[in-house]
Amino acid sequence: MNEEDKNKISDSTISFIDERLAVVSGELSGVEKNIEQFKVKNQLSTNIPEQASLALNNASDVQKQLTEQDVQISIIQSLEDHLKGNDPRIVPNAAVIQDPTYISTVQQYNMLVLERDRQLETTKPDNPIVQNLNSQIEAVKTNLIISLNNIQREMQISKNELAAKNDQFMRQMKTVPSKERTFLDISRQQDVKQQLYLYLLQKREETAISKSGTLANSRLIEPGKSDALPFTPKKSLLYLVALCAGVLLPSGVIYLKNLLNNTVSASDDIGKETKAPILGEIGHNATGKTLVAQQNSRTALAEQFRALRTNLQFLLKGREHQVVMITSGTSGEGKSFLTINLGSALAISNKTVVLVELDLRKPKLSKELGMPLEKGFTDYLVSKLKKEELIKPVPNHPNLFLVSAGTIPPNPAELLLEPQLEELFAWLRTRFDYIIVDTPPLGIVIDSVLIGKYANASVYVVRQGYTLKAQLKMVSNLKQNEKIPNLSILVNDVKINRYYGYKYGYSYGYGYGNNSDYYVDGKKKKFNLFRKIKKL
Repeated sequence: MNEEDKNKISDSTISFIDERLAVVSGELSGVEKNIEQFKVKNQLSTNIPEQASLALNNASDVQKQLTEQDVQISIIQSLEDHLKGNDPRIVPNAAVIQDPTYISTVQQYNMLVLERDRQLETTKPDNPIVQNLNSQIEAVKTNLIISLNNIQREMQISKNELAAKNDQFMRQMKTVPSKERTFLDISRQQDVKQQLYLYLLQKREETAISKSGTLANSRLIEPGKSDALPFTPKKSLLYLVALCAGVLLPSGVIYLKNLLNNTVSASDDIGKETKAPILGEIGHNATGKTLVAQQNSRTALAEQFRALRTNLQFLLKGREHQVVMITSGTSGEGKSFLTINLGSALAISNKTVVLVELDLRKPKLSKELGMPLEKGFTDYLVSKLKKEELIKPVPNHPNLFLVSAGTIPPNPAELLLEPQLEELFAWLRTRFDYIIVDTPPLGIVIDSVLIGKYANASVYVVRQGYTLKAQLKMVSNLKQNEKIPNLSILVNDVKINRYYGYKYGYSYGYGYGNNSDYYVDGKKKKFNLFRKIKKL
């Protein structure tokens, strides 16, 4: 609190005391005049009878206490009237109230009133700051009035107890003339007013003396100084940290993402694990259709299957009547989808193609093509079904046929050891240019190895983002030990990359960029800025 605020509190206290002195002085003069008139009229003697001496002494002590209580209650009532005024004013200090909570609340109230007066010197009353201070002042004023009421209630209780004692002593003075008792009542009123008057005079002098010795809590010894540039933050350091964060954080995120990725996502993942050649790559099928490689189709997927057909013909050195086995490491890598569409791509080039469904455990070709499963390979082995009855033409696809799996057997591996299988492949070579065989996953069962001895080429399907890198070690082992013939890798479900087309970056036949005019991808996608940023 500075010197000006302290002087304001002192001036307010002196002003309040002067107002109260004027009121109490008038009341004291009236009481003294009543005493004078009472004595003159009743010729009252000051000698008190001996028998009432002791009672009077006791009553005198109680009356002194009552006087003190009346003084204190009067001061509290005056403070309450002062607070209930319309205009918030500083509350003077009252030494008769020693309650710490009240004293703390008074200090808080005076600080708010001073702050409000200070704000009003430069702002209007409707300023939000002033309105906020008014609200706080009203809240603290309410607490002060409640505190004063509680203190006054306690004093009133004490006063009532003293009054009861005083009544007891007064009853002992029945022998005292009624005029004497009346005189004592008037005298007590005189004492109350006189004590209050003296108290107010004393407080006025104390406040005046205190004001004359008011000093500020702080003094300005030397004006503050500042440098031309801020001490903190350091711009150069912030720029360096921002640069490092902009370079290192993205690099770290990309490194961790690649480090934690255990699936095949780029061509380097395949080249590190195996020396098997990559036959081709097939993009992501977003159409939801199983058969995408059709006669008049010009989509990117259809063109990719045509490129795969060309690469396969180079792999087989142009010879026909060849058996191509398609397998993978695990289920869900797209063998059935690739078998159907590779067969269709060969068939639309005027080659006769038969699809042989030898995944006897979970056959999918028949279901995907919407054809019956019965009268298939297992029925041929078990029920002596004729070879001609196995061949089923695929509807709406000339030159494309299917040999279904037939009834699912309990012992698929043993059935594949039957000599009729070799006879069947020999017969199919005489009837078809290409025999595409769909086999079970190599990483789960041994069926593909048993079938592989009849194949001229083996295609191992790897699905981007799905096939585990560890499974490629099995491909390297198969290639090195020649467990299946003429092994090559077909990458499936390759996602498009805005910089390099497909992530693997191989080029077979045509390029498949987003702006190619050599194929039609159906509905053209609208430009989406958010999608472009997300792909970065």
